[in-house]
Amino acid sequence: QASALRQAWGKSGLLGCRLSVHTVAGDSLPYRSYLFNLVLAERPSAELCRVVRPLNGRLVSRTVGTADVPGEAVALPSGFAFAFQRGAVPGGGEWTHCYGDAGNTACSNDRLSFGDFSVLWYGRPGPQYMYERHVKGAAPLYRDGIVFVNGKGYLAGVDAYNGTMLWEKHIPGAGRMAMLKDCGNMVTTDDRLYAAVDGDCLVFDARSGKEVSRYPVSRYAGEPQHWGYVAAVADLLVGTATLPNAELTPGVKEDYNNVWYNFQPVVTSRSVFGLVRADGAPRWQYEPEKGVILNPTLGIVDGLVCFVESTNPATKEDADGKINLAELFTNGPRLTALRADTGAVAWSVPIDLAAFQHAIYLSGKDGVIVLTGSRHQQMAEQKLIQYQLVGVNAADGKELWRNDNTPSRAHILDGGHGEQTQHPTIVGNVVYGPGFARDLHTGAEVACWKWNKSPQCATVSSSATCAFSRQGGNPTIADLATGKEIKLTRVTRPSCWINTLPVGGLVVIPEGSSGCTCGYSIQTTLALAPVAN
Repeated sequence: QASALRQAWGKSGLLGCRLSVHTVAGDSLPYRSYLFNLVLAERPSAELCRVVRPLNGRLVSRTVGTADVPGEAVALPSGFAFAFQRGAVPGGGEWTHCYGDAGNTACSNDRLSFGDFSVLWYGRPGPQYMYERHVKGAAPLYRDGIVFVNGKGYLAGVDAYNGTMLWEKHIPGAGRMAMLKDCGNMVTTDDRLYAAVDGDCLVFDARSGKEVSRYPVSRYAGEPQHWGYVAAVADLLVGTATLPNAELTPGVKEDYNNVWYNFQPVVTSRSVFGLVRADGAPRWQYEPEKGVILNPTLGIVDGLVCFVESTNPATKEDADGKINLAELFTNGPRLTALRADTGAVAWSVPIDLAAFQHAIYLSGKDGVIVLTGSRHQQMAEQKLIQYQLVGVNAADGKELWRNDNTPSRAHILDGGHGEQTQHPTIVGNVVYGPGFARDLHTGAEVACWKWNKSPQCATVSSSATCAFSRQGGNPTIADLATGKEIKLTRVTRPSCWINTLPVGGLVVIPEGSSGCTCGYSIQTTLALAPVAN
């Protein structure tokens, strides 16, 4: 029967198609769960349902299902009597913006449980088109079963559950480096992927990769510039306009130094704007009166587009838009919030950020905006890295709390593994940093598991119950409740920023080790599933 099927396919004239015919003894299938988008069968079984992909994968059979086989009423092809259509994995999370969501929480809210994981699939994309790991490229995204990977002039859509390459494109200017000094350039919503590439935001059909539109930044900023920040809220797309040479570029020594050394500049934007996602129609635009917008502080919290802006007029005249924090904070910075729907200023307040020397980030949720920065500080007889966190009421901009925190590995002042540039994550009501945890609403120290920064690069990502980073060189999961840790693999390493995504009931790790010469055996994209699957 297998031979006959192969011969019939070979004579069919369907050139370019491939059929693999496997013979299977018994009722147990030698396949990982979630492998197939479509299963056709003589009769249904629980084992056949197991290998159906989540999010609209389907089993169709000629006979009606038995009581132990789930079923769902869907349109059936002629001659078939039963169909099972798998929905989303219960509790599966998403990663739609560079730091998980528009609020930059670096949390997917996936409900997967702590425990052992095994390989679901591995393969492309490999390292060929990825940024060299040291430049800390932008994170991949995930929504509705599709992982979106960006690299150096490269974009791809990958089926998260079976590794199928849905599409890939080579687009000069795609991808972005130095996330600790800039902002993400991709966002995904419903069936679209939006990618900021030089002067345009390209709009793709998420599943096919077909470009369906492009929105030039000049339509909203009024002069030839590049598209910086991109985020989505309700029916709007939010973007910023940057100087054409503001974006950090691989291969440029000054830009590479920006990733690794202290007191380095951040990328800034000249204006921020909102547009209708469906057709690109302009909705609103805001330009700071005196200075520029700090890209790493752009985020959307409770329907407010929030950012830190400079009040130093000299920053408007800067030649390339890459400016260090000391210059940006001359005259005192302001924290500004715009209503996302109209662009109207909800509030704008002066804020003391004198303790922010090396890094600055904005994140928030549930009525609280958190600013995170780092500095070197003489502490008794030793100089140490200090992280300062500032909590602000999203309703009116009033400061709620402020605290200093000594991170793990605080004594490594000039190291090359990002001890002073770690991005926080917010899980529930807790803000986690490297070696400390604070209550989101009060700033009080929380007695719980503390993420200890590893001696290697990478920053933390999280689900609703677990944290993910790099320990001992390898991707590692930690239980937020107990602090217990498990290495997810021993033959790969994550990127130097964020590429470990707990999403869709899986842990997906798109390749991020390109250029690494350390002792890691395999450079590949991985999807890991709990061993129960």
